[in-house]
Amino acid sequence: MVGELWRALLDYLKRTPYWPVLEPLLLVGFLYVGVCIVSYQYLQWRYQVTLDLPLFLQSYLLRQVSVGFAAVVGIFIALTAGRAVRARAQPPAPSAASAVQGTPPLGRGRRLESGWVARIGLVLLIGAGALYLLQVWTPEFKVSPIRVRFAAFGAFAAAAPHADQGRSREKATADYQHLREITQFLLYEINHRQRAWQLEFETPPFRTDLVSRADEDRCAEDDTPPLCIAEAFHASLIKAHGAHPPLVLITAEPLGGGGTRAWFWLNRGPVSVVTTSDWGGPGSAGSIEYLAYALVVQSVMIHMQAHCGFAQPPAGAPEGVVVGNVFDLQPGIEAMRAAVLTGHFSRDDERRLLNCFGPEYMRTAVSLSSLGWLRSGPVRDTLRKVYGVELLGS
Repeated sequence: MVGELWRALLDYLKRTPYWPVLEPLLLVGFLYVGVCIVSYQYLQWRYQVTLDLPLFLQSYLLRQVSVGFAAVVGIFIALTAGRAVRARAQPPAPSAASAVQGTPPLGRGRRLESGWVARIGLVLLIGAGALYLLQVWTPEFKVSPIRVRFAAFGAFAAAAPHADQGRSREKATADYQHLREITQFLLYEINHRQRAWQLEFETPPFRTDLVSRADEDRCAEDDTPPLCIAEAFHASLIKAHGAHPPLVLITAEPLGGGGTRAWFWLNRGPVSVVTTSDWGGPGSAGSIEYLAYALVVQSVMIHMQAHCGFAQPPAGAPEGVVVGNVFDLQPGIEAMRAAVLTGHFSRDDERRLLNCFGPEYMRTAVSLSSLGWLRSGPVRDTLRKVYGVELLGS
């Protein structure tokens, strides 16, 4: 039915005086749609991702395909425009006798030469413009690794004297050390399963005396002492070495911030601090899923702030209104537990990930945040048999 309607429409257009103009436009349009369809299929096959059509239409790949196609069409027009008309209008070649008697057509040769110079210049201009736009719209495929480090148990106790939350210090310390060992295994598992970015585990525990006394005193007056000290420590490493990976610091003490809300983590630029205190402590049920989820979210958040202009919390997001998106500000343990179990990126965040980092990074971030890898049989069995822990819902 559709084919018959299309043939009828073409037959009608061919009888109109506009057909000589419409024919090349329709041909270019069909070719463009075909190239887009092939690119869409290739993207899903190459990176093993399933993209919604609206997401593809807003992606960098469609822009790059459009620029490349327009450049090819523009170069073709620049090289061929007007040649057929001039060939039909060109007079027949003179005979040998008249060529001997006449003057060589030097003016026409110069005109032809200058015409080709203009065409080549236009081709170079189109190519340069296309390459510039392709470079502008190329995602940041190479992102920095993330350095993960545990703070020594009680490192921020001066800023938070009730960090043990009713547990004996020995039991809390043992739980914290056990969680540290499990987290190191989870980092290796994450690195083994993806290539988008690497998580580096720094084995020496972090101590507040690693920063200067002046920074300690200044941060003691800050609303969020752990984040302040972590930032000072990261800044000192950059000053000493010239460059240092972004830092995610894990602690068992509260983060401060005032009020009664649970913060779970805090982030500013290349530094994040994650606490197990708001989850209930290092020995609480689900702390493994929570830390795995937090490390993935903080890694993505740091990369997005560095390359995508991402703001946390999202501008205009009302506090206390959540939909399960990984960047929601969870108001309490119940909301955070639900987010950990069903974490996902919003459509806007997926689009931003795709355009900033490419399809492989987007696929990795979405896959890791869902924690399906953590609940897989081999990982779950290892956690149970080697570390003696059970995941939520096991």
